[in-house]
Amino acid sequence: MLGRTRTVTPDRRWLVALFAAVVLLGLGADLAIEGPPWAGGRRVLWSGSSVPGHIGAHFRYFDGTDSRHLSGTAGENLIIHYDLEPEKGVLALNLLSPQGAAIWTRSATEPALGNTTVPLPESGRYRVEITGAESRGRFTVDYQIARPVGP
Repeated sequence: MLGRTRTVTPDRRWLVALFAAVVLLGLGADLAIEGPPWAGGRRVLWSGSSVPGHIGAHFRYFDGTDSRHLSGTAGENLIIHYDLEPEKGVLALNLLSPQGAAIWTRSATEPALGNTTVPLPESGRYRVEITGAESRGRFTVDYQIARPVGP
């Protein structure tokens, strides 16, 4: 018997469409994904993690903000370890006071790795915020409250 030729029946078209979508994703086709309304901005191919004391992500495009809140007491220190790696655009890391004023900022157009200790001037709810401006790349930020060492 000679080989049989198969045609795609209408019932199997969905299977062909699914297979094509999987192949395109595997080849790295760009898909635009808007972040959730509370995320602030646009994210494309975003993969991130967030647990208390940590924010991290890698992405194809990030234009907006991502932030986490923490409670602090006047006189405590916030220790921040950051690794900002923009391949394109700008990434900015900000520490905002309970009133929303910037207390500390680090902006990067090239890879920036560092640590800083920021004394908290008042008690309240602070915000660690990362902002992307038409950026591509990745970032990790780890932060923790430390009580000052006294006599």
